[in-house]
Amino acid sequence: MIEQQPQIRIVLAFGPSLLRDLVGDILSNEVDMHVVADCSRHETSPELIQELKANVVVSGIDGTNDRDQRRRLLERIPRLTIVRLPSDAELGCLEQMRPKLWRVSLLERDLPTVIRIAVGAARGPEGPLDDLDALAHRTH
Repeated sequence: MIEQQPQIRIVLAFGPSLLRDLVGDILSNEVDMHVVADCSRHETSPELIQELKANVVVSGIDGTNDRDQRRRLLERIPRLTIVRLPSDAELGCLEQMRPKLWRVSLLERDLPTVIRIAVGAARGPEGPLDDLDALAHRTH
């Protein structure tokens, strides 16, 4: 019997940007991840996230402060992970009721792993990865 990988359901919540296109391309190559919606951050409501059964929201970091919106999402959907990326894709923020920062060395390789760690579906050569520190110590 073939064991199925858990399906990680992702909502992209960017305005029009090259980063959104890059993130969409990266995630489309991951067999255990499925982008269930591509909408602007302002269209991302707790009701939409619940209806789509999303595990992860990936959005950009810009000059606006949307902390209240993120707080509402996490309060209504405690299992949700929010991944925020700046336009330079250098230092991302992973939020699960409290922020965690990680240094992105290669966005294409690291973003899928960060998402898998966040939803508890990450595995490394030695077994499950459950911590962003493990990502930092991987060989490049």
